[in-house]
Amino acid sequence: MVLALTVSTMALAAGPTSHGAFQVEHIALSSLAVAPALRGMWLGQLLRQRISPAIFRRLVSDPAWP
Repeated sequence: MVLALTVSTMALAAGPTSHGAFQVEHIALSSLAVAPALRGMWLGQLLRQRISPAIFRRLVSDPAWP
């Protein structure tokens, strides 16, 4: 399983790399996007711990919920 995940990750990275999509100049800007993503994951975990599983499933799966 680990070998399959490693090979598929390398294959997915090879396509954009071969077309010049990864540029060193964009590393700083891309790394700035990691902080809000990590904060959102942390807040989501806090929310998940504080509400019941049934309410969480309803909120996540209800397409009418904003």
